[in-house]
Amino acid sequence: MSDLDNLPFGEPYTPPNLGAPPVRKCRPHQWRPELLGGRLVETCRKCQRLKDPWLSRRGKSSRRLGGDQERRIERVYGPRKVGEYGDPVDLIGATFKWQSKSTRSLPPKYLVAIDGIAPVPDPAPDWITAPIHAMYGYRDDLVPLLIESYVKPGVRARDWLIVPTFPWERLHGCYPDFCRYVVMTGAYFLDVHGKDEETP
Repeated sequence: MSDLDNLPFGEPYTPPNLGAPPVRKCRPHQWRPELLGGRLVETCRKCQRLKDPWLSRRGKSSRRLGGDQERRIERVYGPRKVGEYGDPVDLIGATFKWQSKSTRSLPPKYLVAIDGIAPVPDPAPDWITAPIHAMYGYRDDLVPLLIESYVKPGVRARDWLIVPTFPWERLHGCYPDFCRYVVMTGAYFLDVHGKDEETP
């Protein structure tokens, strides 16, 4: 009897992946109408997945929010919008390469408490490090910057910008606390750095 005999094949377990490559996601889906059980539904031609209208609406709403915020960031802070090209960099300025994250939820209290600039405690959380690391390898002549935008209908959007400490020190003088990243309000960024517009 081998170790393979002890593997949990069958219901309710799924067969283990014995070195096979992971199943690739079907992107983009190619939806087609189909009659299923007497009702009209949409299924994907390639993967046969049934379309979930709620998820589809939510995805469109998220894409629209992201695009709207990128256009607002372009207008307020100056970088050029390039998010439609599919890489992790959403906007490009003279000094920074920007990745924009937008949400309709309320900002956390520790961000609301920041009045100006503050250190990000080490180790920095994944929601900061993952987007910044994803930008490495794209326009490495520019400094990575993550902008977190909190949006609520009828209320002005609130932004917090996170940048690596060393390049910020090089640009704007010494920062007293030792940390890998600093977080600042949008107003502080504009006061200290100004608009990040590419020179013509």
